[in-house]
Amino acid sequence: MSGGSSSSTSSSADDQMSSVVDNFLKEYYKAFDDNPVGLFEMYHDDAVFSMEGEKINSKMKILHKLNGIYFRMCKHTNIKFDYQPLPDAGLLVSVIGTVVLPGKSGQTFSQNDVIVMEKLSRGGDHSHHEGKIKHVSIDAGLKGTPPCGE
Repeated sequence: MSGGSSSSTSSSADDQMSSVVDNFLKEYYKAFDDNPVGLFEMYHDDAVFSMEGEKINSKMKILHKLNGIYFRMCKHTNIKFDYQPLPDAGLLVSVIGTVVLPGKSGQTFSQNDVIVMEKLSRGGDHSHHEGKIKHVSIDAGLKGTPPCGE
């Protein structure tokens, strides 16, 4: 994956945040492609998922949608991203890539995520930040056609 902030100057903080986003997206698409149930912990309880006009509220309903036949056998490749910081430790992440079904040519998709970074304690004085998706909007470029097989 490749990406980073649109800032023309690079800093250690930008590089670190780009690495956090890159790692988050690698985990997200690996779970999406291999086992959508693994996405459950990556969404806030009140997350919103929209795809080509359909809006789904709550992570339970999102999981049901992503675990359906509609999304099985997907492979996401050529992932590129850009991000912008939002107030309250959030990020707007724009993703573009290719989604592929076995035996078919790939289709371009774009995805925009609002990721909220949560500070989590690991005991003692150690803590780390973990991203959870608050909102996802996907355009598979296939109006009226599922992006991954039915």
